[in-house]
Amino acid sequence: ELDDAASKAKQTRKKTLLDWYEKAVATLKTAQEGLFASPQADIKPLFRLVDDMMATIRSKGHEPFLLLPKLAEGMDPHLAHGVNVGILSCVLGELYGLNTGQINTLSVAGFLHDLGRVTIPVEWAQDQSALSLFERAAVHQHSAWGFLLLARCAEIQPQLALLAAYHHLPPPLPGTRGEWSDVFQRILHVAD
Repeated sequence: ELDDAASKAKQTRKKTLLDWYEKAVATLKTAQEGLFASPQADIKPLFRLVDDMMATIRSKGHEPFLLLPKLAEGMDPHLAHGVNVGILSCVLGELYGLNTGQINTLSVAGFLHDLGRVTIPVEWAQDQSALSLFERAAVHQHSAWGFLLLARCAEIQPQLALLAAYHHLPPPLPGTRGEWSDVFQRILHVAD
């Protein structure tokens, strides 16, 4: 009986985590569509989701959240990637010792770092052939488009929009004097 009860508890926990993950993907989709359509988009649900995630990680630990990407099968891969980067950014920010406001900004940036992908035609992702030179150049501009979409929204902090713009900058080469701009960029780059 104990094994059966433990099994039911595990199933309940898994269901709860899957429900949270599906809600996170749906919330991110709504936020991206809203930001693409209008600078007055309501992104408060995304901020509430991040606050909830941060509180749960602080009270119960980050280990269950790190398992969530395994539940993403069958979901939109780009949205799931955004959620995964948001989770990893939150966990890494917490482990690094950032304060609540910093982690919140970093996590929302993780969720929205690939917002510029909404400008890329869906057919390009569905087509199995190689992208043309023009198409590749357009895809490489997604971070600039994401910055522009985020910068026009009054609810978005300028730092968050800048993180989206620079999330693909490569790390400095060993032996050079090049430096990362800040810890936020390092964490977001690693999470991505």
